Amino acid sequence: MKSVAKTLAPCLAAVLLGLTGTSHATIVTVDGSISNGYMEVFETDGSGGPNYGAFQFGSGWALADVKSTVGASNVVLEANYNGYADNPGDAYWRNNGGAGPAGNKWMVASTFAGVSAASFPDNNCNFKAAVSSFTFTAGYTVRAFIKGFTADYSSNYALFSAPLTASSVVDLNFDTTGWANIQYGFEVRGINANPAISPGSATVVANVVPPIVYGIPNAGFEIPGGANWIFDQANGHTVSYPATGGNPGGYAEINGSSAWETWYAVLVANGGNQLSLAALGLTAGQTCTFAMDMKIIAGSNLGGFKVDFVPSGTTGDMFPALTGDGSEWATYSFAVPVPANATGLKLVPLWGSNSTVAYDNVRLAGPFAAKATTAASNVKISWPTVTGRSYQVKKSNDLVTWLPFGASANGNGATFSVTDPIGAPGKSFFRVIETTP
Repeated sequence: MKSVAKTLAPCLAAVLLGLTGTSHATIVTVDGSISNGYMEVFETDGSGGPNYGAFQFGSGWALADVKSTVGASNVVLEANYNGYADNPGDAYWRNNGGAGPAGNKWMVASTFAGVSAASFPDNNCNFKAAVSSFTFTAGYTVRAFIKGFTADYSSNYALFSAPLTASSVVDLNFDTTGWANIQYGFEVRGINANPAISPGSATVVANVVPPIVYGIPNAGFEIPGGANWIFDQANGHTVSYPATGGNPGGYAEINGSSAWETWYAVLVANGGNQLSLAALGLTAGQTCTFAMDMKIIAGSNLGGFKVDFVPSGTTGDMFPALTGDGSEWATYSFAVPVPANATGLKLVPLWGSNSTVAYDNVRLAGPFAAKATTAASNVKISWPTVTGRSYQVKKSNDLVTWLPFGASANGNGATFSVTDPIGAPGKSFFRVIETTP
């Protein structure tokens, strides 16, 4: 007898526990998000000279200028020689009055990604990478880092790995609590190099574990400023995030009133990063339903929605029919077939052409119908049943290992439920598996 199983509900009990205690790491990887370069330059002044080690300047440099190359899943780091090669005979950059074979400045070149601390909803940034090649000569130090900054970058704290070698594996954990901005990446320290005498390089390859994000961060736009969302547009669209007037609370508003039909504006959830299917309780090959609340502020056209899949595929732009005249908040649903090869997806609310549209409560609305509630010190998981089908609740602490919670039960058309006491602080996840003979 063949069985067909489907997930009815990935119920997130963590919100009921106040998100305290043990935290699940949001893992960041080496990829195209590492797109920034920064250079700090210090005086050498001859070993032991009066200005030895004196800070000269620091500024943002392009990746090519800090001698870093970012690939799809790796970063190649080299010693910097731009100052030496571009300024022949310049005593500032070259020793022996500008005629010597060696560099004359100590360089600290950083190659990094810069993101909002709100990108880590669990307040933990876990940076993983591994070295696949390391040929730097003596005198050069390469380290991985995570740094936290205040909103104005006036204060920071840095966590560094040990100096990298040919066999290094990076696994840094950083508590983002209290910081507004996070940077993670690599730095190379050493004398600016003579390009004719190669000091070597290092290739750092990512751990390919995708970012783990639970649910859709800031799905109701309650965190001020549209945290966890990015906005992209062409030709004058704007976005704002009013704190009140939503459905309820905060919401996002895209003003596209000056746009032509061929221009666009979009929001992208999770800071533009993919959401894994597992974190949403979805399975490749199934059809799910996303929902979003919208209303028209000005104009006559409603906004829309699309889903882009990882590694490939898209639903294309979906613009639903208006409910009424569109001037009141209404829920709009979008049926989405998930490709068989999908591992993740990106959620993209779309602008309303020549209109200003409000957006709220972006969410996965199906296929599940189960829900989690609290009563006293218990979490209650409840779901509707169908006669002739059986149901098994499963529980996980990490969205990877799922264990049965209670016995399997045969449906009879009634609503079933199970109860779990709220114990030690932490995160628990539940899902209900329906099996049809």
